[in-house]
Amino acid sequence: MTPTLELLNAVKKHQRVSSDYAVSKLLDISRARMSRYVNEHDEMVDEDLIIKAAELAGRDPLTALVQMYAGRTKSIPARKYWNKLQHLINTAGGATAVTLLALSATLAPHPSHANAVNLSGFMDSAVASSVYYVK
Repeated sequence: MTPTLELLNAVKKHQRVSSDYAVSKLLDISRARMSRYVNEHDEMVDEDLIIKAAELAGRDPLTALVQMYAGRTKSIPARKYWNKLQHLINTAGGATAVTLLALSATLAPHPSHANAVNLSGFMDSAVASSVYYVK
């Protein structure tokens, strides 16, 4: 079962509705789109929709987002890290995981701190004169 279908079933159960049509109305999506999710032809990729579905299912939206990303990634190493993040959220709580993510983002170098490159003499080279820019 895909993470999308699992989340949609949780919405059904939590909202006490029995039809996919009722869930599509709650999520404000078309019946065709709902059908593609239920028949596992598509995965939810719209983060706002994932958050809305998680809230309707009575679940933590952060956990739902991580589950969706972990479920749809094709990269085994990336899936490992998504699952690790999901484990952190489940064991430490969502607030702690968000704090850890924010801290890791502050530790990464900012592009404005990049070193300047000295290009003097480069513009006179044959390589530079053969470069064309297309807008």
